[in-house]
Amino acid sequence: MQQPPTANGATTYHRVLSALILALLPLGFGTTVNFADKQFPIPLFVAPTTLLVISLVTRQLMSDQHPPPDRDSWARTYVICAVLLFIPILISASVLSALAAWANFILGAVSGVLAGSIWWQSERSRFGLVDVGLLVLIVQIGLQVLEIVRSGLGTMNLSPYSYSTVIHNTATEWGGSNYIAGCLVVACFLSLARLTQCPKENAAVKTIVILVDAAGIALSILTFSRGAVIASAVAGMLFLFVRAKSVWSKALALILAPVLSVTAVFLISSITVLRFGTDVMTLNGRDAIWHDAWISFLHHPVLGTGWVSLRVSLSAASFAHNLVLSFLQIGGLLGVVFLSTVLARVLSMIRYQSVFLGALAAGLAISMTDSFVEGAVGGTLFAIALTMGRQSIAADDARCDHLEIFG
Repeated sequence: MQQPPTANGATTYHRVLSALILALLPLGFGTTVNFADKQFPIPLFVAPTTLLVISLVTRQLMSDQHPPPDRDSWARTYVICAVLLFIPILISASVLSALAAWANFILGAVSGVLAGSIWWQSERSRFGLVDVGLLVLIVQIGLQVLEIVRSGLGTMNLSPYSYSTVIHNTATEWGGSNYIAGCLVVACFLSLARLTQCPKENAAVKTIVILVDAAGIALSILTFSRGAVIASAVAGMLFLFVRAKSVWSKALALILAPVLSVTAVFLISSITVLRFGTDVMTLNGRDAIWHDAWISFLHHPVLGTGWVSLRVSLSAASFAHNLVLSFLQIGGLLGVVFLSTVLARVLSMIRYQSVFLGALAAGLAISMTDSFVEGAVGGTLFAIALTMGRQSIAADDARCDHLEIFG
């Protein structure tokens, strides 16, 4: 029998499922479905997401009370826009491949909004089950990065170029090293943001969380991902500035900003030399992909060209490796609507100086050079950062006393 709601509306069952979504994110696929001579891998975290949806829908249907008034309709709008992006499947060059791509995307959007909403409303000033799930995720991704680094140690007797290339090109079941590094950075800054909301938490817990997050950010750099460096620097600057409450602390944050910038430039230059054997900055072929995506949008500005149609028609890549260009190419005007929804939340978070701006900035930074939001894992973390963005420093006490997933 399902437990009664907590004071803030969510049941322990909901929080356990939300924690499982996070903990299972980096574990890859649980099974594979064969259909029409194609294989469709199913991520493990589909199970807790499905159970959570069923529980919440059943609870709403069985409730005799009227639904609470909307206080924040953004979550509903985000999911609706994500669902509407199903339409471009119908015009995609390969319908089955497009369906699989959209399924990954919508899974991330729904999982992130649900987990983020329950997290936001049920665990206030102390670390709870969902926080534990996030820490488990960070540790697991960190161990996967260490395994990637270990696999590259065999090339240490070769050139630095060979060593860095092997590590950066190594992929896991659920993503390449650049994608994994981006997910790790976003997760670490989500964790740091939550830590600021728990001022009365045990000192030992705080220490463990800070050490895990610091190690995670450092490990992301070991993948030789320039995107991870940029994401860490941008997120770090925003996080420090948002957390600064006094004039002096904000001044210190502004002083540290150029230090982080210089460090990022140094690391990016060093990684470029190691990976490409030159100090001349290169986009590694992304400029050609961006060009193809932009041309696709210009030729089909209303409907776009559909999911993974870029790979079929023009480029070898499935996506444009740029958040804006990717959704313009995929859905045309529908992509514009989806991006506008994201922009609306970003502007709101900036206005209220949300502590989750750092995590969101990291996700946006990675999304400028990788298909981050389109993927299930990255999309989940991105949606969580956006959903948690309704919680701000200024509105720390403005939570509702009932569970609102889409309101």
